[in-house]
Amino acid sequence: MRKLREHCARTVLMVRPRCFGFNPQTASDNEFQHEEPQEASTCISQQAIVEFEAAVEVLEQNGLEVLVLDGNTAPGLKTPDELFPNNWFLTRPDRILEVFPMKHQNRQAEVRIGELIDVFEEAGRKVDKVVDWREILPFTLEGTGVLVFDHLKNQVFASYSPRCEKDALEKYASLLELELIACNSEDFSGNPIFHTNVILSIGEKFAVVCEEAIVKDLKGQRFLSELAIGRELVKISLEQVHHFCGNVLALESKNEEKLIVMSQSAYGAYTSEQLQTLQTHGRLVVVPLDIIEKVGGGSIRCMMAEVFL
Repeated sequence: MRKLREHCARTVLMVRPRCFGFNPQTASDNEFQHEEPQEASTCISQQAIVEFEAAVEVLEQNGLEVLVLDGNTAPGLKTPDELFPNNWFLTRPDRILEVFPMKHQNRQAEVRIGELIDVFEEAGRKVDKVVDWREILPFTLEGTGVLVFDHLKNQVFASYSPRCEKDALEKYASLLELELIACNSEDFSGNPIFHTNVILSIGEKFAVVCEEAIVKDLKGQRFLSELAIGRELVKISLEQVHHFCGNVLALESKNEEKLIVMSQSAYGAYTSEQLQTLQTHGRLVVVPLDIIEKVGGGSIRCMMAEVFL
């Protein structure tokens, strides 16, 4: 596997939601989702589009290139979580597109490789090879929802869960010759955290991590000790996790300015000391996502798939 020369992407791809709403399939292992009354579904879908368009505008105003794939318009097909594309694909600088196996049926329907490649090529980004991990890996591995990379160190951090199954994770890391640092995690209820990227974000020289969520066995101890090597840690609580303080992403503007993108909810839940620490590593870019976070159970990092092509 070729190492990336830079940790932070300057381009992201986002999916414009067509039928956003509460997803009963994923609610079984995502405690961040909240169901709204059925009669409010149309309004919720419309509000999500408004929040999406505003998020794209904020990102572009801050010097990021944003590619947009329109939501699925296939008749009778509902993909309420399609605005979280980082779970089904990632890209590599050697023009490789990787596609991942997702757990739930209506999330599997989000995968549209041809249309995605068309968007990349329209933006001058060529894909030479598609690696479809659905044909290679046993079980489930939901992309950068569960895989948190340190691209410069060739490391991947992950927390086991129904969306990040052990056999799939270990085979992926082995085939790509990645150093795997994995642990177990627990929410307030004692259940595994469904996606690693709600409890961990890694920048070039910092990491946001919920130490409280990590099981303190040998794997957990190694996870935290490896994370601290060469990085300033911003430790958040499980309560802050539920405000998506862990679901942030380090990016870089076209002018090479370091940025840290987070939601308004996350910004409001950080302490002033934590914000000051983060600001030493990048300018904070804040995006309001009240409906998307509440109903969809995901935040801004989930909405952005980094483009390294």
